[in-house]
Amino acid sequence: MGLQADSLPAFDAWKKRLRGKLAELTGMDRMQRCELGPQAMGDIVRLDGYRREKWRIQTEPGVWMPFYVLVPDGLADGERRPVVIAPHGHLGGGKESVAGVADHPAVKRAIEEFGYDYGVQLVRQGYVVLCPDARGFGERREYWMQGDEDEQVLGGSCNHLNHAAIGMGYTLAGFMIWDLQRLLDFVPSLPYGDPERIACCGFSGGGLQTLWLAALDERVRAAVVSGYFSGYRDVLLLGTHCGCNYVPHLWEHVDYGDIGALIAPRPPARGERRPGSQ
Repeated sequence: MGLQADSLPAFDAWKKRLRGKLAELTGMDRMQRCELGPQAMGDIVRLDGYRREKWRIQTEPGVWMPFYVLVPDGLADGERRPVVIAPHGHLGGGKESVAGVADHPAVKRAIEEFGYDYGVQLVRQGYVVLCPDARGFGERREYWMQGDEDEQVLGGSCNHLNHAAIGMGYTLAGFMIWDLQRLLDFVPSLPYGDPERIACCGFSGGGLQTLWLAALDERVRAAVVSGYFSGYRDVLLLGTHCGCNYVPHLWEHVDYGDIGALIAPRPPARGERRPGSQ
C-alpha cells in the first residue's frame, strides 16, 4: 500500500485507503467514543507572558487524559489564537517538561538538556498550546512507576502497555493518537483557541505522535516532527526503541515515508535539536 498515485484524485483515494488500513492496524477502528466531559482542575497559574490552566477530558469510557493549556497574555476580547498540540516524548516527565513545570529537579535537567519546554517557547510566540500526558507517562504511568525518584518521574510504562494492548488487538500508538484526536475535539470549546488553525509539534516520542496525528487527521493544518522520522527497518527493526513505535504488520504495508505522505499537501517540517542549540 505504499504511495502510488499519478494524479490528485488517485492520491486522495490512496490516502483514504491507507488511513483505513492504519486505523485497523493500530486498533483505532475498535475504540469507543464517549462524552468528553471536560473538567478544569486546580487554580490558574499566572507566569511571565502567559497563564497555565489544567484540564482533563474523557477519551474513552472511564479513561481520562490530563493536560495543560498555556494561554498567551494580551488577547483581545473574543480573539481566537492559533492552537498547537504539543505532545511530549520520553524521559521528560510527560507533559511537565513541555509545559515548563520544572518543580522536580529531573524535569528541570531534561528541559535544560533537550530544550524540552517547547510548549512554553510556543506560547511566548503567541500560540495557545495544549500539553497532554500520553498513556503510560506523567500522571498516567502505571502504579509501579508512580513515585518521586528520578527514573519514575522521567520514565514511562509504554512497553508494558503496548504488550498488553497488542494482545487485545490494540496498540499504544493507536491509544496515543486516539487521545490526541479527542483533544482536537476539545479545541472548539476553548473561547481563545481557533479550531481552524491547529498545528502539532513534538520532539522524539512527541514527534511520533505528531507524525501519526497529522497523517490521520486533517484538522491538523501544519506539523513539526522533531527528533523522529526514519525508515521502519533501519531504526525499529535493526535498533532498540520503545514499544510505542511498534505496530504489528505495519511494515508489510507501508514505511514511515508513506505515513508522512498522508500529511501532504499540508505543510510538514522536520527538525533535529543538537546540544547547545535553542
